[in-house]
Amino acid sequence: MNGSKKCCVYTSAVISVLGLLLSIFGAVILPILIKSQAQQAAIMSKENENLWAYIPGKSGVHLFQEFFFYDINNLENIVFSNDKVIANEKGPFIAEELTDFINIEYKDDNKTVGFNLYRYFETPKEELKRQEDAKINMLNVVYFL
Repeated sequence: MNGSKKCCVYTSAVISVLGLLLSIFGAVILPILIKSQAQQAAIMSKENENLWAYIPGKSGVHLFQEFFFYDINNLENIVFSNDKVIANEKGPFIAEELTDFINIEYKDDNKTVGFNLYRYFETPKEELKRQEDAKINMLNVVYFL
């Protein structure tokens, strides 16, 4: 075997071994490291309260909900004649979900957090005009029970 072939064989062997080691690291060790880091970061504590206690808050996570309503077209016939409901779907009406954890109490065991959850929705400004113009006839089902 001449020198250049020997060099290619050694180089390919080294690259193969490195590839094998990287594969093992990626498949076995990396998920274990990610899981342990995620578990440490997910603990609710005073140190990271600004990330979980006020959503979106400093976390920058914005949650949006889509709501659909049904506009009843034959409301009088349903009420007075027991007709079948004829309805059109209206929506989506988009609202941002906001969450505040209030009355936060950290227990002595450093593993338990007590809080009251306050969840509310706000309509984004760009959605307000479209939603204000929508007219929906709704049926109060409780009235008929």
